[in-house]
Amino acid sequence: MCAALLAVHIGLLAWSAARHSPTFDETGFMVAGLSHWMLGRFDLYPVNPPLVRMVATAPVLAFRPEVDWSGYEHAQQTRPEYWIGWNFQLLHKDRAVLFFTLARWACIPFSVLGAWICFRWARDLYGPWAGLIAMTLWCFCPSILAHGALISADAGAAALGVAAGYYYWRWLKHAAWHWALLAGLTLGLALLAKLTLLVVFGLWPALWLARIAGPGLARLVRHRGCRGRCLPLAAIAQSHPPCHGLAGPAPSPWRGQIAQLLVILTVAIVLINAGYGFEGSFQPLGKYRFASSLLGGGDSHTAPAEWGNRFAGSWLAHVPVPLPENYLRGIDRQRRDFEMKMWSYLRGEWRFGGWWYYYLYGLLVKEPLGAMA
Repeated sequence: MCAALLAVHIGLLAWSAARHSPTFDETGFMVAGLSHWMLGRFDLYPVNPPLVRMVATAPVLAFRPEVDWSGYEHAQQTRPEYWIGWNFQLLHKDRAVLFFTLARWACIPFSVLGAWICFRWARDLYGPWAGLIAMTLWCFCPSILAHGALISADAGAAALGVAAGYYYWRWLKHAAWHWALLAGLTLGLALLAKLTLLVVFGLWPALWLARIAGPGLARLVRHRGCRGRCLPLAAIAQSHPPCHGLAGPAPSPWRGQIAQLLVILTVAIVLINAGYGFEGSFQPLGKYRFASSLLGGGDSHTAPAEWGNRFAGSWLAHVPVPLPENYLRGIDRQRRDFEMKMWSYLRGEWRFGGWWYYYLYGLLVKEPLGAMA
């Protein structure tokens, strides 16, 4: 059954990849991926890490495509990937469709990985039928079918993020070194697919703390609530066997788990730097010039020549950043894009800058209505 589901899923993605024209963002992803392979640089399209687009453009290299790189030297100040991508399509009028189709097909394994991880995770929790249902939901999810047939980073990041979460869950259960290494490797790959997954560096330690402190807090609450009418804690533990989920063998001492958690995060950071060829890694924070007001300290509408660094002159300026140069520049560039207000539409009204409750409205109103349509 799993093989049949995956075969249908692959067929739908392959057909969509060959049938539909390139999206606006894909033209930029295509030339950015080619620039990584052909020029060894990572400053084109920096708001997303390079993994997915490098996988996508690998088969295109066999055709020796021609790319007009004029104006590329201004990549840090502007976003030239879009007009370079437009020129790329003009240069390859007869082969552009073939290039995008091959690049999209190369990204299908990301979606297959996501389906397989969903199956395994749900099966480990609730049995084989739950795994089959989880795989079915992934394989026929409209968002997965849409983005899984593109060379954009969303589907790849979702699949690698699910894989990283699964192996971290396994590590939380058993605290074994091989699970720690798998969690670190998959986390590093996920962070090479999407910048927003950086929240994991705060989320995973918090989950570990909750895992460590949870049993103690539960026993404390239970002990205070019984007021002498309950059985001793040892008898309660014997009469309530552990359930599924994060329950498992007795965890290793917390000091050993701290060491393994540090290894998980360290492996991920090393893999991020390796994915960029250690380009500009560990530069002092004070050497960067930022465009966003959050990191630059100025007005986000100022000219590039006036970009700055709010950390210059402080002790933080001497702290080395454990990330590649263009990884941090991508975060800064994405933040600048968010700070530049854009037109938004909601319930028949256009507004420059949007509404604070826009996503809340989408969650509570638009998503349910869309699901019922």
